[in-house]
Parts: sequence; structure tokens; C-alpha cells
Amino acid sequence: MTSPMINVLVSDDNTERELANYAPVPSCVKIRFAEPDANVNNDLEYIEGFIGHKLHPLVLDFYNIALAVYMADLQIKKKAKVGCRTISILTSVSDVSKWKLVKQKLEGTLRFLSGDNFKFYFIQSGQPSSPFRFEEKDKRVVSLLSGGLDSLSGVKWLLDHEMEPVLISHCAQNRICRVQNILASELENITSRKFLHCQISARPKLGKKLFAKEYSEPCRSFLYLTLGIIFALELGIKRLFIFENGVLALNIPITQSRIYLNTRTTHPVFVSSYTALISDIFGAMISIENPFLDLTKGEVIANLNHDGFRELVKDTVTCATTSFRYQGISTSEYSHCGICLPCLLRRIAIHYSGLWDKDAKYAFDILSEYSTIPNEGKKLIFEMLDFGYRLDQCKTDDVVISEFPQFLIENFDPAPLIAMYRRQIMQTKEFLKQRAQDSLKQNLPWL
Repeated sequence: MTSPMINVLVSDDNTERELANYAPVPSCVKIRFAEPDANVNNDLEYIEGFIGHKLHPLVLDFYNIALAVYMADLQIKKKAKVGCRTISILTSVSDVSKWKLVKQKLEGTLRFLSGDNFKFYFIQSGQPSSPFRFEEKDKRVVSLLSGGLDSLSGVKWLLDHEMEPVLISHCAQNRICRVQNILASELENITSRKFLHCQISARPKLGKKLFAKEYSEPCRSFLYLTLGIIFALELGIKRLFIFENGVLALNIPITQSRIYLNTRTTHPVFVSSYTALISDIFGAMISIENPFLDLTKGEVIANLNHDGFRELVKDTVTCATTSFRYQGISTSEYSHCGICLPCLLRRIAIHYSGLWDKDAKYAFDILSEYSTIPNEGKKLIFEMLDFGYRLDQCKTDDVVISEFPQFLIENFDPAPLIAMYRRQIMQTKEFLKQRAQDSLKQNLPWL
């Protein structure tokens, strides 16, 4: 009988003892959480300090699995833009029978999120843990604070709706860590309220040779959601909020780059599948909500055009580019590239919401003289307007769904989502008409 092949090993005494029954590939990624040989920072003591007690073994299993998925996501490079990776993970858990029951759903959830083929192999660590029992005992809500405009607007939305959020951040990059801390601190100053803000540095340890090889990070939201779920489960909180505008949440491929980078980090199908997974594992019905699903980014951040909040706009980070330093761009001066889709959507939104003079700085100005705009930026504008033209040609929602079947999502009415995309195109055109230089507008027949 052929031994199962693995390319990710979560190393501990249990998995090392059983390793002879598996076939690690030569490039197998070895992850270790326990000192003194830990190569991943999981901030477990920090998390447990905030919660006030140790994590239940089943909750810890889930955290370790999510962290292993994220590490594998960084370490195993895609062979092509649309290539499907096979990621086979061997890890120990506190209750093998429980994890075998949900194995297929776990793998399917990650497959939809990333497009990759995940396989899990579980080893029992000691005696099976006692069952986890969820009890609602905290009326607060969990809210993910990423450092972007949408999550900041989400905090204001929660306060406007008289909810008290526990703010959870994933500190993946130092520059984002600073932004998250600034926003959390300033939110307290603006609102005269004290927030519980837990910033978790779940990432490779420096100097341990876990160098990232894949920067698209399609699985990061699985870890990020799990960080929030840990607090919900252990504190007895029934509602978790993620805040993402509908354009990026649905991520209909409105540009060519979105075909290859069609991330589904907050897609309603992924959120629904993840919610069902949590219910199956923990027997807990925790709702995961995105109130911004049918709103454009401009409509989302218009909520920030209020005293105090508008001053925080410049501190947020939206940009998808992670390689500034390799391009010779000063991150102390510029926080955004200006020519990726998130940057373009941000500028459209800033214009729409009346916050133009409150924005951050961009390394490249997509509104400048036509000859000076990088080709990547020009291509982005052309393709987005071409998408708008194709959408305009669809006179009914049925025709839209025929042309763009991604709008057809089980248990969701497509009409508000299609209407939201139509408004996004209108806001894009208005932005270009009022802000772009004539040399650019002359090359845009769609206007």
C-alpha cells in the first residue's frame, strides 16, 4: 500500500512518531509551534491572556490547522497564475474522530476559497479531549479590524447600531501592524470608549528560514476569520462581523487581473461554508455577517465623512501591492501604489464620499498626464470601463446573469448585487469625468 504523500508537516512528537507511515516530499514544509524549535509565531499565550483562560483543545486544533494552512499558502508557490496547488497537511489533533467527520467539508471550504486541492491527515495527540460546549454569555460582537477603510467604517457602523465590538486584527506585516494600532487608539480618542483590541502576530518567525514564496495569500482570510472565531467561541459571543464592500466581496472579474487573482476572501459562498464548518465542529451557531455586501466602496466609506473619523482616512491601507521596497518606493512616504484594483476603487470611493482632501499618498497617480500613467494603470481603467460597457448592454438582470453567471449565488437575490455593480460603474465614470486630465479622458470612449 502506497504511503500518503505530504508536503506540509506540523511537527510534534506525535506526527514525528507516525511519519514513517507517510511520504514527505523533498521540499516538505516543516512547521513547528512548540519551543525551543518553533519557527511560527502563534501568539498563543497572548491570545489566552486576553481571553482569560486556556483554549479548549478542539479550539486550539482549529487554530493550529488554520495557521498551518496559512503557512502552507505562503511557502508553496503556484506554478502558474491559474495553477492549482495540492497541499497535503499532516497534523496532530485532540480528537481524530471529530476531525475525520468534518475533513471533507474543511477541504471543500478551502478549495472554494483558494482554488487549491487540500488534503488533511490527522494523528491523535494523547487522549481525546472532552466535548466542547458553546454557551452564549457575552452580548458584545467580534469585529475584524484589518487596517483598511471598510473595516474602519464597519466599526462606526457597529457603534451607530449600538453594538460593542471586540476588535481582532491579524498582524501579518509590520506596516499594517502600525496602522491597526493607530486606528484602534484613535477610535478610542474619537468615541471616548475603551475597546478590547487584540492584535495577533500569527506569521513565520524571523530568522527561521520560512521565507514566503507566494504573495497572493488566498487562504489568509481562513486564518483571519479563525482568529475572530476563537474569541467568539471562548468568550461566548454569537455574532462575528467582517466588513467588505460588495465589489471586492463578490469579486466578479471586472478586469483581466481579477480572472487570475479572483480571491474569495469574503465571498458569501465561502462565508456560508465556513459558518457551516464551525457549526459541525463546535455545535455552535455563530453568525458571520457582512452588512456591506450590496454596497460599493464609496457608499461604505461615506459613513466616515464625520468629525473625527474623516481624519483617520489617511491612516488606512487599501493597497494590494506588497513589494514596495523592491520597487524602490519609500513606504514612509507612500502607503499605496495607485495602480492596483483596490487602489483604483479606493480613489473612486474617496471622490464619491467627499473625502478627497483626507486621502493617503499614492506612488503613481492614475489621474496624471496620459503618457505618464504606468501601463498597468491604463489597462486597469480600460478593462474596468469595458466591463461597465458590457454590463450596460445587459438590459435585464436575466441577461446579466447569462453574461456573468458569478452573480447567481445560492440563497442570494442577485438583483441588489447587480444594481450595486451598476452603481459602481456610474461612480467610476463620474470620478474620471471630474478628476482625470483631458489627455486621459480623450482615450476613454466609454465616458
